[in-house]
Amino acid sequence: MGAVARSDRELTIRVSIVDAAGRELKVHPTVSETRRGKAGSEADFFEQHWAKFDAKDVTACRGVIGILEGSGIRGLTKSVLPSGRPVFALENTRFGRVRVLQVPDSKPALRDAPDKSKKILNNPAAAAAWKAFQASLLKIPGAARGGKAHSRVYVPVRQVAAHPEPLLDAIRRLEHALSHYPDRAEQQSGERKA
Repeated sequence: MGAVARSDRELTIRVSIVDAAGRELKVHPTVSETRRGKAGSEADFFEQHWAKFDAKDVTACRGVIGILEGSGIRGLTKSVLPSGRPVFALENTRFGRVRVLQVPDSKPALRDAPDKSKKILNNPAAAAAWKAFQASLLKIPGAARGGKAHSRVYVPVRQVAAHPEPLLDAIRRLEHALSHYPDRAEQQSGERKA
């Protein structure tokens, strides 16, 4: 038998089940495809990209990550990109998996991810929910818009670490809006599910 060459990319197999309403239910977490043969870890990401920030910022960011992981918000999951960057997504919305937050490497903050949520932004009602999410984020002291190509909102991690509830409430409201968005049949009949 011939030798089998191994690619520098791993194959990801995703198993999913769709409920009667057409929503995909999470069965098994997806694994990010690795690049360059080895995925970076979260620790690598902070070491490489956050070394320029104050140690209090790093501590605050790790604390916020822990708060988000333990928040109990329905469908909120954390994953790590091949670079090691922590990202948070809402699973099982009417739009499938929607990335909502990530840790940037440019500022000691969390930022929303409108550039990763095009399926949301292309739907008028869902886009309105995203704008409401951004408006809620902008109410957090120190939050600001940024980004050249996309209108992102950056929220300072020290502020969120000290007062996490406004961020958690914003995510809860977004999850509710994206999970309870009426389907076409409900829109046509004018009925909404509670």
